[in-house]
Amino acid sequence: MRIDNKPKFTCNINQNLEQIVELYFQEKIINYFQDKQAKNWKISTLNDLIKISSGKRPLNKVNLKNNEFNILVLGATAINSYTNKFSYVNPILLVGRVGTLGVIQRINFKSFPSDNTLVILSDVYEYVFQMLKRINYEILNIESTQP
Repeated sequence: MRIDNKPKFTCNINQNLEQIVELYFQEKIINYFQDKQAKNWKISTLNDLIKISSGKRPLNKVNLKNNEFNILVLGATAINSYTNKFSYVNPILLVGRVGTLGVIQRINFKSFPSDNTLVILSDVYEYVFQMLKRINYEILNIESTQP
């Protein structure tokens, strides 16, 4: 394999793995619950499963990564800049707080979510991610110039 094909190959592997996880979740969690009406399951609200807060604005940031400023400042859909301090080490989920609706990011490295994101922490991280992906965000975007 040529080195310039490796990123595309890795991306394809990641997409395949994501599809497997989604199918597994659908089969083992959603279908099981609907078919069996599992008696030992607890019905919860999303609020019971997550802790949510707003990202912050970093004190110091630069536009280009360097040796000192190498922590990603994450926006709702992209890397905004780089900073020298992180605010999260544990896995988090990020969703846009302003402007972007329906993009859910899984982050599992040291990061600094920006002030245009909502940060979600959960003990059932993957479950919450899969549930958030199933929300129809389009119906939430009503009569506003900004979603």
